[in-house]
Amino acid sequence: MIFNYERDFKAPVTRIGMFTLVGMVVVSFFPFLYIVLTHGEFPSFSQMITGAIMAWSAFGVFGFVEPISYYAVLGLAGTYMSFLVGSVSNVRLPSSAIAQDAAGVESGTPQADVIGSLGIAGSIFVSTSILTLGAIGGAALVSAFPPIVTQAFKFVVPAVFGAIFAMFAAKFLQYGAFAIVLAILMVTVFKGIVPVWLAIIICTFGTAGFSKFYYDSVIKKRSANNEK
Repeated sequence: MIFNYERDFKAPVTRIGMFTLVGMVVVSFFPFLYIVLTHGEFPSFSQMITGAIMAWSAFGVFGFVEPISYYAVLGLAGTYMSFLVGSVSNVRLPSSAIAQDAAGVESGTPQADVIGSLGIAGSIFVSTSILTLGAIGGAALVSAFPPIVTQAFKFVVPAVFGAIFAMFAAKFLQYGAFAIVLAILMVTVFKGIVPVWLAIIICTFGTAGFSKFYYDSVIKKRSANNEK
């Protein structure tokens, strides 16, 4: 039987992924229901609005940007799994990118979707095991580290993003150069003028727009001329 991407992979992944994510949303309310039912505590309407505004102010832009900007690397199944278990930017995204690079597949293709999903699934098993061990003895281990080591933890996420950016920018130098210039403009020239959340959106979709424009106006025309 010939493997059909739409029928054998995309359709069941969408069905199962939607079910699990909706289930996760429902389960997320269990701690709240437990407190209400056992202790009789219930927040006022103003408290709920205040908490919602604080949450959206801190994470709203990421909830909009990340699923769109990460999809090309995570793929369909990888997106469902990543946003279900968390640690998207510092674990799932690198795992998918490295798996695709090791397999030699092109991002955004069905092959990359399958390979990236396998890499993310493997990272979930590994990270779950490590987190279990960390929960058991992590606090004692971290307290034994010298301050220079614990202070370095705050640079882990930027380092991971830098490594991923370098890996993709090496393949697409024009896109990488544009992204760097745009980001520098946002944090220097437009600092204090453009809010951080808007700068993230501008950098993300600005780079995507430039990539689309450059591909259509330069690469496709160059390929067409070579075929003539």
